Amino acid sequence: MTDLLGVAVCGTGNAGVEHLREFAALPNAEVRAIVDLDLDRAASVAHDLGLDCPVYASLSDTFAGSPVDAVVVASPNDVHASMTVEAVRHGAHVLLEKPAAITHDDLDLILEEVRRAGVLCQVNMILRWHPMIEAIVGARDAGNLGEIFCVEADFVFGEIEGSEPDWARTVARGGNVHLYAGCHAYDQLEWLAGSRITEVSAVSTRRRSKWEYDVTACTIVRFANGAIGRATITLEASAPYRFGIRVMGTKGTVVDNTICIPARGAAHFDDLCPERVDVTYLPFDRVAADFTLNALERHDSHAALEHTADLFRLALDSERAAQRGEVVKRT
Repeated sequence: MTDLLGVAVCGTGNAGVEHLREFAALPNAEVRAIVDLDLDRAASVAHDLGLDCPVYASLSDTFAGSPVDAVVVASPNDVHASMTVEAVRHGAHVLLEKPAAITHDDLDLILEEVRRAGVLCQVNMILRWHPMIEAIVGARDAGNLGEIFCVEADFVFGEIEGSEPDWARTVARGGNVHLYAGCHAYDQLEWLAGSRITEVSAVSTRRRSKWEYDVTACTIVRFANGAIGRATITLEASAPYRFGIRVMGTKGTVVDNTICIPARGAAHFDDLCPERVDVTYLPFDRVAADFTLNALERHDSHAALEHTADLFRLALDSERAAQRGEVVKRT
């Protein structure tokens, strides 16, 4: 087993830059390449972060030119599948930004290739590492919330935050609102409920013409354990970014960053609530450290694609429910 993971990061958007910053800071990882079609931008990012590594326009050039053990895929949604497949076929582990894929076929292909290669493909469902989420899960697992019967999550993003990239606004490249943003809400519904969603219905709309697909959706779900839930997702609100959470149990309730247990009072996590669109405050450092250790020591991960692929099938099922006006029963 090697004690140093050589990493290539694909994409120099907000997420890509944070991945570069955090992998460069790890003692057991080394950034060995930056991959981006815009080589000037990639070189500029490397300079700004003080990284002495080559930049490439493709993964094929990367593997030909640098010793890479792992690839971070933080590129536009429509190339997540092709880049992941190329990486695992070279025997590299992959840290994959959400969504893992934007079609069922691409998701099936990635899973097949990852299984064949026997490598780790971990999806960056970053809120699982958020301290507030960990506190809620800890309270649930300790029995402090009792039996969970309802979970709600809201992903509210507004035009006032600035423009989304043009590719994100198209069906062919962005997918749909459930994949582009809703997957975070759906992940937290299941993660906090501790149960899989087995039934979904949804409605959607849009009021801004810049998007090819509906960017506001309300989704109602039922869990395997009998609990129910709701997610509201929007990319067109006249409001700053906010990720709201409610977890209702027979002994306690969570409302955003407050855990209320009547027998004990309330606990507040005012500095931990995810309410900034700026991704620099998110726990990219913990994700990088976790992925590196898992890759080096061949550990499984709760966020491995094998365990999270169903989340993106759920997002696709939600879009189907909204467009067809039907309740989707999930087996």
